[in-house]
Amino acid sequence: MAVRWFDNRSVTLASTFVGPLPVKKIRRWQKATKSHIEIDHPSTVDHYNRSMGAVDMLDAFIVQYRFQLRSKRWYMYLFWHTVTVALINAWLVYRRDCRLLGMPSKEILKRRQFQSRVGSALILVNAEASRKRGRPSLEEQTAAKPARRKARKGPSPDVQLDAVGHWPEKTDKRGRCAQCTTGYSDTACENDP
Repeated sequence: MAVRWFDNRSVTLASTFVGPLPVKKIRRWQKATKSHIEIDHPSTVDHYNRSMGAVDMLDAFIVQYRFQLRSKRWYMYLFWHTVTVALINAWLVYRRDCRLLGMPSKEILKRRQFQSRVGSALILVNAEASRKRGRPSLEEQTAAKPARRKARKGPSPDVQLDAVGHWPEKTDKRGRCAQCTTGYSDTACENDP
């Protein structure tokens, strides 16, 4: 519902929550007659005035990390504004849930980190499915192969921090340190093969 209200000047409001009804009468000062007059006050304006702080806070969040967008297509601005508002709302819900779970404030992601992780997750969706099937072309065969990764020593990352039986113990043989790759150590995890 879009409502235009004529106060000291015209104000246009759009809402998916409330319409103009019920209309109330309020007193306003009129400069021309230098007296108070009664004018109609739509319900949309009343709801906006009561929750104006939240709208201003949303605008402040949007301006904080605004990215430059230049387009001749007007609907692109609406699309990116909608995406930005959705990200801010998701971050606010995430922050509320973290506080309800009692997480320390140092572990709660800042908005920039949260946006970065959401963007990375959206980019990586179906990343493996986009790989071509079939025989590789000549260009793909001649392309430089990626460097081989070293085999990781120690427990896998998903069980590394589970606090079950990964205690350090001294060994007879010195071996390469799994963490620093430049030094040697005679301490290893008791579950390493």
